[in-house]
Amino acid sequence: KKVEPAPKARPESKPRSEPAKAGPKSGEPGADHTRKGGGQPAGGSGAGSSKAAAEAGYLAELQRAIARHRFYPRKARRDGLEGVVRVFFVIEADGRITGVRIAGSSGSKLLDEAAVKTLNRLGRFKPIPGEIGRKRWPLRVPINFALH
Repeated sequence: KKVEPAPKARPESKPRSEPAKAGPKSGEPGADHTRKGGGQPAGGSGAGSSKAAAEAGYLAELQRAIARHRFYPRKARRDGLEGVVRVFFVIEADGRITGVRIAGSSGSKLLDEAAVKTLNRLGRFKPIPGEIGRKRWPLRVPINFALH
């Protein structure tokens, strides 16, 4: 029952009509949702840097909120089930979480269902900050289930 480190939240480039594939593992290119240097092209203005910082901060807060609301079923704990479920969803401008679905299975139906339940329990997050410049934000986020 292998546990991989929990990768960071990743914004989706555009909504997909099919479930998103699991992203790269931690340590591989593209595993992080930000680029080094604050996501700002060389020679760019500070505005790109502040937007990247706002996005990174918002995603970090979201990841913490998901961890606080994570539902880890008693049966899964008892059976020693661990894994990472990648969940696709959209955050609306007002913070509502919609369109929740599995983007990458943990290999356990119980953990996959628990990940969806986690986001449904959260239901809403804080509104998307204006400086991010998004009305809707499609995301693919890992939810880590690990026994300590």
